[in-house]
Amino acid sequence: MTINKKLISGSVWAFSGKLLMTLSGFLINIFLARVLSPEEVGNYFLIISLITFTSTFALFGLPKAAVKLIAESFNEQGKIKHIITIVLLMATLGVFLSASALLFGLNDWLAIELFDAPILANLTGIIILWFILFTCQQMMAEIYRGYNDIKLATLFNGLLTSILSAILLIVFYNSYRVFALSEVINLIICAYLISVLFSSLLLWYKLLPVANERISMVKARETLTEISVIAWPLWITSLALLALTQVDVWLLGVFRTQEEVAIYSIAARLIIIISIPLIVVNAVIPPIISQLHAQKNTRKLQKILRLTATLSSIPAIIALGVFIFFGDFILTFIFGKFYQSSTEILVILSIGQTFNVCAGSCGLALMLTKHQITMMLITLFSGLITIITSWYLVYDYGAKGVATGTTCGIILQNLLMLLLTRYKLGIWTNLDPFIFFNRKAREQ
Repeated sequence: MTINKKLISGSVWAFSGKLLMTLSGFLINIFLARVLSPEEVGNYFLIISLITFTSTFALFGLPKAAVKLIAESFNEQGKIKHIITIVLLMATLGVFLSASALLFGLNDWLAIELFDAPILANLTGIIILWFILFTCQQMMAEIYRGYNDIKLATLFNGLLTSILSAILLIVFYNSYRVFALSEVINLIICAYLISVLFSSLLLWYKLLPVANERISMVKARETLTEISVIAWPLWITSLALLALTQVDVWLLGVFRTQEEVAIYSIAARLIIIISIPLIVVNAVIPPIISQLHAQKNTRKLQKILRLTATLSSIPAIIALGVFIFFGDFILTFIFGKFYQSSTEILVILSIGQTFNVCAGSCGLALMLTKHQITMMLITLFSGLITIITSWYLVYDYGAKGVATGTTCGIILQNLLMLLLTRYKLGIWTNLDPFIFFNRKAREQ
């Protein structure tokens, strides 16, 4: 299959999957906003933030490293098997250490001392179980992405769990008409368990033809070193990127009430609509970036990245306009009167996300072309600016101040990534409004 066909086929699957996942995610968020108290909704989003960050910490940058190495070794099934084995062993160690930290005091300290949310301390056991399953799912999805199997990568990157979670929550509520936060989490854990078991079984079947191949200790050490060299800058970058996107929830959890966390988080979930096109592209494009960079075909790489950025920007800009003019009505109609106060937060966050989409896949281009350290430094710097700005604004302006700090950080980060992608790789990745009208622009 040619690269263009891979891109089109993968994009269709990724878009369809992301659309279904977003719809089911919206159903879950709407449902929870209607049946749980604002305080419980705020705690729910704090738990998700905690699990997401802990998972990224535990995985040591291995998911993106796996995508790169598997994509580059596509015709060497034995080597891929060794890469996957070592990656999974490293991930298992990270999960064990992180789960132990949560179990032996870290979760209690975060819940009681940092967020003043004692209910999180009472849910330590199921939070750890959710974290383990979430981490396994993330790892499996990226392994399939490395194989360029976008169908399975999309299915196991949240689509299956979102649909199953929505079904289980609705069925449970229709049966009992009563909901507590612990019951919500238990049902979501069931959905994750099914996804992880299914993805693990398929991966075992995929590796069965090379199951008897062995690797020498020398080769294992070489592979371990190669993975580690690629993974650690990606790990720092991923943590900083996550901090950039999660520091808003953490600051509100520390300095404001759980109700304000809920108000902010609902708006933050709604702007996913703007990000969907770029998320779809970033789900498909990594193996293509690696392949074209290895072939030194920068002209074609720029052409594909600018085209995808332009196509992604069109619905993002339309969604921004809808939120600016109709955000108040949308929030009240979907989530209820309590969340009407999220309108200004929604608009501020939407501006940052629209800029992010218009910049294109510049961050991925840097990370997958041996410029992980550059990306790491950009993310650390912009993350620091985001934290300082949001910290300063949260006292006087609450959720609106945090939204402003977050948006400033996102814009700064994307500007730096865009300029350094041009400097390091000699290509632009941002949208080109004339790409469909200017033949020369299309060729470039």
